[in-house]
Amino acid sequence: MIQTYFLEKVPQIATSYQQDVEASPSDRYDMGFDMSLSRENPTVAIYDWAKFNFLDDEDVVTKDQWEELYARPDTNWYEGMTQYQAEVIRDEYDYNLKHQIMNNTDAFNFANTAGYFAGALLDPLNFLPWTRALSSSLNWIRHGNRLLNPLKMKNITKADDVIDAVAGSVAGESAIYMRKDSYQSNYDLQNAFINVISAGSIGAGIAGMR
Repeated sequence: MIQTYFLEKVPQIATSYQQDVEASPSDRYDMGFDMSLSRENPTVAIYDWAKFNFLDDEDVVTKDQWEELYARPDTNWYEGMTQYQAEVIRDEYDYNLKHQIMNNTDAFNFANTAGYFAGALLDPLNFLPWTRALSSSLNWIRHGNRLLNPLKMKNITKADDVIDAVAGSVAGESAIYMRKDSYQSNYDLQNAFINVISAGSIGAGIAGMR
């Protein structure tokens, strides 16, 4: 038996109610965590980018097939597109749309931000030793920090930890950008800024535990 509900009979009221519906904090946390860990993690991004561009897939998608099965707004077909690439572009758009809808809140979305930060904690770029070697090349930042903030050597070391984390995140942004570009996904300066700030916060937290 097919049931009908009040809101289905009165679409004007349904639209009004829909605007006030928000995803639960736990769902928004999960979405932020998954976005950070699976979509905006530099290590994962490098793997995804390589698989997208170098996977040996002989199933080529025609433009008609693209329009019928895979096309999404602001996505484009190109000559030689494989079935795997078409599926990835389609699924990435759907994922981002779901993420946007679920995180559409009137107030500050703390749950999603917390989930994103938690996912960033598992980013190995925040902990690999080579980030210190990379950031050591940024001597002008270190000297500027010491001139503007003449603290004890212990505190300077903690500041270096923050610089290490931020430098690693900045390096990882190129991998994330390549993935986003291949997947035809929007990725702006705001997203990059959040990633860098998250890494700096993690570095500050690690330094504070010393």
